[in-house]
Amino acid sequence: MNTITVRDALSADEVTRSLIRRRSASFALEIEKLLECDYRCGRAKVFFYEYRVLEVRRARAILIERIVQAKCVQAREMIFLVVLVGASEVSIETLSWININCGLEHHCSVVFCWAVEEVVQLLETLSLLSNSSLATLGQYTAPANTSSPLSVLIEALMQSPQILTRTDIVRAFNRCKSVSDLLLCSVDTFVDIPGFGPKKTKKVHELFNTPFVFDMVPKPSLLEGVPVDGKIPDAVRHALERIRNMEDDEDMELNMEL
Repeated sequence: MNTITVRDALSADEVTRSLIRRRSASFALEIEKLLECDYRCGRAKVFFYEYRVLEVRRARAILIERIVQAKCVQAREMIFLVVLVGASEVSIETLSWININCGLEHHCSVVFCWAVEEVVQLLETLSLLSNSSLATLGQYTAPANTSSPLSVLIEALMQSPQILTRTDIVRAFNRCKSVSDLLLCSVDTFVDIPGFGPKKTKKVHELFNTPFVFDMVPKPSLLEGVPVDGKIPDAVRHALERIRNMEDDEDMELNMEL
């Protein structure tokens, strides 16, 4: 009988509860306290995260650390990252981080699910697959292990959500001298590439120029912009005078009506 092993910390999770309800003669369910991943299905190690959690930098760092540790325990086992999107609003920055940092850099098979039932079905399927079938599935979900810059760009930018088509990437690659040159392209350069319209150019340029860490902008003080001597600027004084005159005119009209 095939077995799905669950990390103790997820024993009360909704996915685990669904697995308990579904377990039958096809698979058994076990709880393990020191499991290095979230779910183990045969030779597959599965890390399970909700999408909104991976929007937090600290959670990302912990995930990468866990993936590295899991590889040290048994390098030959396949690693899957299952992300439950649910009803969350997705951002290009977060999806790009998942695909590039987890999928490409750490060679995880990334799977996006939109419902708990999809996660449960995936775990059950992984537990039933033979080693050869699991390897075949990994070929479709994991990026190719290649050092070719063009191949890496195609894998990174055609993941879900797809940023560019393969033709777009090849055209951009041929226009630039290197990957760094491509990432630093100006809007004018992108627009000049065949197939790049204003909308696609804006999306790609914003993606390549989005900072990994957003600076904290302090809330502006009400006193900012006020001269040291406390005098009201002329433009503000004139505006206040116009408002006061308008109010006086309205009062005069009201008195005349009365």
